[in-house]
Amino acid sequence: MKKGFTLIELLAVIVILAIILVIAVPRVMNVISNAKADSFENSVELLASGIKNEVMAGTITANGNCKTNVPAEVTAAVRYNPDDFGVCTFTVDTNTYEVTVTATGSATGKFGTQASIEVTR
Repeated sequence: MKKGFTLIELLAVIVILAIILVIAVPRVMNVISNAKADSFENSVELLASGIKNEVMAGTITANGNCKTNVPAEVTAAVRYNPDDFGVCTFTVDTNTYEVTVTATGSATGKFGTQASIEVTR
């Protein structure tokens, strides 16, 4: 008597594994995509908070581009890399200290393919 698995048994195992992969892979990819979107949103929110602090301190007094008009202290404090965003601008209201940051795209792919987000602080 030979020991081992029959061809039917092996095929059944392969079919079961294929079904598990078909179900699991899209879910894992969705989790990764959601994590990148959340990271993108959190980065913009941190940047908005940092810019608001600078507006309140009087360092920033006008609208600007996140890549060129954000002080190094802010980029270091919030770990903001200007190259991570495609386009990033901010508007400030020095009377109410309200800051709106609009970030579009993800230049490096770090945040996936996010279209845009606007955060007001």
